[in-house]
Amino acid sequence: MSSDEANIFACIEEMGIRTFSHEEMSFNILCLLSQQMEDIAHDYPLIGNFNGGMMSIDSFRNTLLDRRLTRMANASIMRRMHYDACTAISIEQKDSPIYMAHANKTMPRAQHRIDSPSIKSYEQLDHLRYLEGMVDLDKIVVVTGYGEVGAFGNAALRWEQEAHGMFSMEGCIELAWMMGLIKRFSGDHPGTRGYYIGWVDAKTQEPVHDRDVKAKYEPYILEHTGIRVVEPQVWGEDAVDMKSFMRELQIDQDMPPFETSAEEAAHFRRANGEKVDTWENPDGTWSVRFLKGAVVHVLKAIEYGPAVASQLPTGWDPARLGIPKDLAQNMDIVNHYTLIAAMEALLRSGITDPYELYQYFHVSKVGHAVGSCYGGTQSNVNMIRNRYLDKGVSSDVFIESTINNISAWLNRLLFSASGPLKPTVGACATSAIALDLAAESIILGKADVMIAGAGEGFANDTAYEFNVMSATASASDELRKGRAPQEISRPCTSTRCGFTEGYGSGISILMSASAALKIGAPIYGILAMSATATDKSTRNNTSSRPRNTVDREGKPYSFGPSVA
Repeated sequence: MSSDEANIFACIEEMGIRTFSHEEMSFNILCLLSQQMEDIAHDYPLIGNFNGGMMSIDSFRNTLLDRRLTRMANASIMRRMHYDACTAISIEQKDSPIYMAHANKTMPRAQHRIDSPSIKSYEQLDHLRYLEGMVDLDKIVVVTGYGEVGAFGNAALRWEQEAHGMFSMEGCIELAWMMGLIKRFSGDHPGTRGYYIGWVDAKTQEPVHDRDVKAKYEPYILEHTGIRVVEPQVWGEDAVDMKSFMRELQIDQDMPPFETSAEEAAHFRRANGEKVDTWENPDGTWSVRFLKGAVVHVLKAIEYGPAVASQLPTGWDPARLGIPKDLAQNMDIVNHYTLIAAMEALLRSGITDPYELYQYFHVSKVGHAVGSCYGGTQSNVNMIRNRYLDKGVSSDVFIESTINNISAWLNRLLFSASGPLKPTVGACATSAIALDLAAESIILGKADVMIAGAGEGFANDTAYEFNVMSATASASDELRKGRAPQEISRPCTSTRCGFTEGYGSGISILMSASAALKIGAPIYGILAMSATATDKSTRNNTSSRPRNTVDREGKPYSFGPSVA
């Protein structure tokens, strides 16, 4: 009840009229619905009079208005007197510790929101009216939404860190929730001795107020986000500081036997021939013994040194962001990234349900150009390494390892579109090529809406191969020189010695300008031009600088100064 409503009710009751609260009025109405009242109503009509005696007052409106104005005038005088008294007290006791302790009782709360571009009024744009009609809005490509899964969680949180060097209260709360440090609670809480709605610590279940999240969790958040030394859970079963290999050895004496099943014994016999002896035991099991000359594979490892990468926040879980656990287990982690990034991009476009698009566009006018460099990174590891090692691998691992499967999951779970489908692969330029293909589809009239971008995973195997070919910066060398992990990636500098790997996804929603205006989508930017180009003649795939190259006459090429 507002103070104005309370003032009105007080004036009415001063006139001798009975007023009813919401609870009292609900009780009165429920009494009329009782069985006894229903039985009486079958004989003759009943009239429930709850006007509280209002009809007995002549000129009710004028009387109420006079009383209300009188109360408002008295309240204004009391407020002024109270303000003057408080001002005098604050001046006299401003240095008092007790006064300072109770001076500020406000408890700020987070205000989570997705900001849209500001819209200018027609008056502000009136001086540009002469440009109207000069371009075909069907051929202008605009960005209506963008989403990201990356080292700081999403695009907005990364912007906070890169633009301001710190997280806001809302950013800390979002990251703390994303990393599993806090969770939402609604119900009776023993710590508050009452009904509590808010955040609680994920481990202790203690209530955590919005204003306390930053001070309590930000040090941990800063340590476990961004570019940093690779954490153990990222490698999975692999050790962080070593790279494993299999060495083939030939034994020079018979090995002790071991028990196995009949099927496994047959498999060993098929692969090793006369270099293995198998027999059935009295209890039905089989024994296998490798003989002299048999070949076995032994695991070895080399020192890999600390690896540095742009990693997702520690504790990041796709189930927490809306992907069901049973579904998440059946798809590669790259698909988790692209699905969540695509949903964020849709939300920034003002679209809460992808099927809203089909209120304005035909399904054949919505497409996507989403790709990857590797595809399903973890699925590739499972399909090649773990399948070879005879570890448990999913039956559909091959499908999950392909690049086009990323677009397939997006379409199956979100869009159900039948427009242009352009899975993309272009190494580090995959996202740029995807944007180019998406823009081309819109300009040619093949689509009104395109989802464009890419997703990438991270694995020990690919990181090692990048390191071997000297494409990535050596974390060991950089750390030895005194550089922090965040400083290892230094593009456009003379001291750059390679790039730093990362994983996640970036998705953009592209529309023609006419389509964006049609559905009222925000416009974050205009894709004025897109193009692709390749390097010149070279024998090195990782560098555009030709090396050890000769012309047709066998003379070495001469090159001017260049920057790596």
